[in-house]
Amino acid sequence: METTLQETYELLRPIGEGGMSSVYLARHRRLGTMWAVKTVSKTQGVEFNFTAEADILKKLKHPMLPTIIDIFDEPDMMYLVEEFVEGVTLESYLKKNGRVPEEQLIAWFKDLCDVFGYLHGRKPHPIIYRDMKPANVMVQPDGSLKLIDFGIAREYKAGAASDTQYIGTQGYAAPEQYGTSQTDERTDIYSLGVTMYHLITGKSPYDPPYDFVPVRQLVKSLSPGIEYILNHCIQKEPENRYPNVGAILHDLENIYIFDKAWKKTQRKKLMRGLTLGVCFSLSAALLAAGVYIRQDELYVERVEKAYQLYQQQNYEECIAYTTNSLQKYPEDADLALVLASAYYSVEDYEGAAAYYYRAAEIKDMDESSLRDFAVSLGRMGAIDEASRVMEQLVALGGAQDNTYYVQGEILMSQGKYVEAAAAFESAIAATEQSDMIRKAYMSLAMTYRDSAKLPAGDPQRIADVYTGMISVISRGLAQQELQNNTVLLEMLGAAYYNRAVSESNAEEDYRQAGNTFMQVIRLGVQSDYLYVNACNAYQLIGAYDEAGQVLDQMKSIYSASYVPHALRSILYVRIENAKPEAERDYSAAYEEYQVAAGLVTAEDDRTQFQQLETIIEQLRAGNWLND
Repeated sequence: METTLQETYELLRPIGEGGMSSVYLARHRRLGTMWAVKTVSKTQGVEFNFTAEADILKKLKHPMLPTIIDIFDEPDMMYLVEEFVEGVTLESYLKKNGRVPEEQLIAWFKDLCDVFGYLHGRKPHPIIYRDMKPANVMVQPDGSLKLIDFGIAREYKAGAASDTQYIGTQGYAAPEQYGTSQTDERTDIYSLGVTMYHLITGKSPYDPPYDFVPVRQLVKSLSPGIEYILNHCIQKEPENRYPNVGAILHDLENIYIFDKAWKKTQRKKLMRGLTLGVCFSLSAALLAAGVYIRQDELYVERVEKAYQLYQQQNYEECIAYTTNSLQKYPEDADLALVLASAYYSVEDYEGAAAYYYRAAEIKDMDESSLRDFAVSLGRMGAIDEASRVMEQLVALGGAQDNTYYVQGEILMSQGKYVEAAAAFESAIAATEQSDMIRKAYMSLAMTYRDSAKLPAGDPQRIADVYTGMISVISRGLAQQELQNNTVLLEMLGAAYYNRAVSESNAEEDYRQAGNTFMQVIRLGVQSDYLYVNACNAYQLIGAYDEAGQVLDQMKSIYSASYVPHALRSILYVRIENAKPEAERDYSAAYEEYQVAAGLVTAEDDRTQFQQLETIIEQLRAGNWLND
C-alpha cells in the first residue's frame, strides 16, 4: 500500500482493522496534525455501500462522534480521513480490568444513551448504528467515550419490511438483523444492552452458557435496578424492549426505585402524603450548646458523638459509627439526619437521600435538611422527587438563597445550564451565609463546565462559556470561603487551557493554565495528570524551562512511572525541532525514550508512550537517530 495519500497525508502505522476496512494513523504533511485514515477495499465480494459511513458522518455533529474531514474515492479503494481518537477501546479495557464497576457503567450507559438519542432523533430519517459492541467504543484519556466505525449504519425508512443487508457482529447483533424485520432504534437498544451486560459482568456473549442469565446471578453485588434495565434491553422480540433510549435514560436516572428498600420507603412516604413538616428539632445550634429535646442520656451520648465526628469532618468514621448506632436504634431520626449529612458531605447522594427519606418518615425536617435532601435527589437525577421536596421547602417559607440554590441544582440536573447559572447567581446575590456562598459558587462553576461539553450552537451552551467560567471561578476564589479551593482552581486551569485550544490560542491563556495546575499541586493535590496538563500547556508556548521543571518535580514523585521520561523525550524533540537542521541532536531525546521503554508495563495507560513511539519512528525514518 502507498505510504502517502494524495500527497497530503503520510500513513504512519496501522491502528485498527475490521472485517471491511483497515485504519492507519496518518500525519498531515504540511500541518503536522494527526488523523485516522480508514481504507475500504471495493473488491470484497459482497454487496456494500462504500460511501455509507462518509454520507452519514459528514451530516453529524456530536462530541461523542468522530469528525470526517476528507474523502478520497478511487476505483478500487475508498479513503476516509477522520478525527484521530486517542485512547483504548472498551474491548481492551475489559481485557485489562475484567469488568466495569456499576457506578462507572451507569455513567457510560447514560453517555451512550445520549449519543444514540441524537442518532435516532435525526430528521427526516433516524440513523440506526447496527454494530454496537465494546470494540467500537473508545475510552479517551479524559475518560469520555467516542463511538467509532459507522461502516454498517443506515437511515431508517418507515414502511420497509426488512433490511436489504443482514450485517452485524454475531453475539451483539439483534435477532432482526438476520432478516426477521427491518432494524430500528430498538435494534441498537439490544446491542447496547448486550454491550453493557458484557462490561458489567465480564461475560462475553460468546462464552457459555449462551443465554443471558440475570446479571446478579453472575455478580451478586449488583443492584436490582441495573439487572432490570439490562434485561429489558436484551429481549429477543423488539416489542418487549425499551421503545427508545430516552426510556432507558429515565430508568438509569431513577435506578434507586427498583431497590426493595426504596420501594418500601416510597410506600411509607406516600402514606404520609408527602408532608415533610415545618421544623427540625435537633438543629446544629442546639447540639453545639448541649441542649436536647429528649432527656434520655443514652440518646444524648450517641447523637452528640455522631455529630462531633461530623463537625470534625471525620466523615468516614461518622458514617461507620452512626450506621452501627442506627442498627440498634432504627427509629432515631436525628441519627438518620446526621448520617444523611455525612453522606452528603462525601458526595454520596444516593446514601444521603436514603437517610433523609428515613428521617422524614419519623419526624419533620428543617430548611437546611430539606435543601440538601432536594439537592441529593437532583444530583441523582430524581427530578420529580427533588421538585416535590423543593415545594415543601417553599411551603415552609424557605429563605430565598436556599430556594434559588435548589432551583439551580434541579435545572443543572436537567441540562438546563443557562437557567441554572442564573439561579445560582441569584442565590449568591441573596445570601450572606458563608456555607451558601461556597455551595453556590461550586455549583455555578460546575454548570459552566458541563455546559462547555455541549456542541457550539446548542441553546443550553452558555455564551462565551470559557471566558464566563474563568470570570465566575475568579470571583469565587476571591471569596474568603473559597480561597485556595483546589477543586475550583483545577477547573480554572482547565478553562484557561480549553479557551486557548478552542478559541484564543493566546500565550497568556496557556501560561495561566500551566501556572494554575502547578498551584493545585503546591496546595497538596498529587495527581499525575496535573503534571501532564501543566507540562503540555508550557510546551505549547515554547516555555521549555518551565516544562522541564514540571517534569523534574513529577519524576521525583512518580519515580517508577514512564510518563515523565516520555514527556521529557517529547520536550527534547520540540527543542531540537526549533533549531536549524545542521544543529539538531536528538540523542538526549532518544536516551529518555529508552528509559521510558524500560519502565512502561502492559498495565499502564500507554497513550503517552504510543505518541512518543510515533515520533521516534519518524526520526528513524529521517535518519536522525543512530541506534
